[in-house]
Amino acid sequence: MSEKDGDYLFFNIGVRKHEYEANTNLDNQNLSGLFGLNYGVNRSSLSYEIGVNFIYHTYEKVVFDPNFESKFSTIGRVNSLVVPVSIRYSIPLNASQRLRFGANFTANWIAKDINDSLGEGKGYSFLNSSDSEKFYYEWNEEMKSPFFFKAGIHVKMKFLNSSYLIFQASQAFTFGPTRRFNFDWRSSNDQGQFHVDTRFNGFMVEMGYIIPINVIGAKFTQKSEK
Repeated sequence: MSEKDGDYLFFNIGVRKHEYEANTNLDNQNLSGLFGLNYGVNRSSLSYEIGVNFIYHTYEKVVFDPNFESKFSTIGRVNSLVVPVSIRYSIPLNASQRLRFGANFTANWIAKDINDSLGEGKGYSFLNSSDSEKFYYEWNEEMKSPFFFKAGIHVKMKFLNSSYLIFQASQAFTFGPTRRFNFDWRSSNDQGQFHVDTRFNGFMVEMGYIIPINVIGAKFTQKSEK
């Protein structure tokens, strides 16, 4: 059994918990929020969507140098406009089709970073976790790939007879690094460089509101006839 074919608008909001990576320690601030507006087309049990999402992320990353026991702290934010392109498959869980369950896949393009520039900063630490010798470092951040993906499941519920609420859980992943942190450090008798790559990954939970475009049109028509 399939839904009625037609176009719709999809408003979504959600959060993402970033996963730990090698040589890094990420604190509780490493949560992302997102919200957006999408346009969708439903054909039988399949839906296709494209939209614009805003992702905001304030992070504190502690990077451990792979060569000696010292840490480098970076603090920044990543605010981005993202264009998601999704496919969604849903099947009814009851005869009335008011409750549906399905799977979805989304390819995301990070179209623009809202920040004036990517992160950069400076700091100091101590060699081998000892206070005996201080060293100084500078770091900067660069974009490596503007694409990430997510795959998950969703539950779709009829709402007010003409629209839907949707609850979605998914896993974000990439096929390569999304960003790179470059470090230059120096002490009184030594200096070096290294970098750490990060990925847009983690568990995501979202909820959304779907309203068919013909319903919006009907409401405007009713108002204009009054």
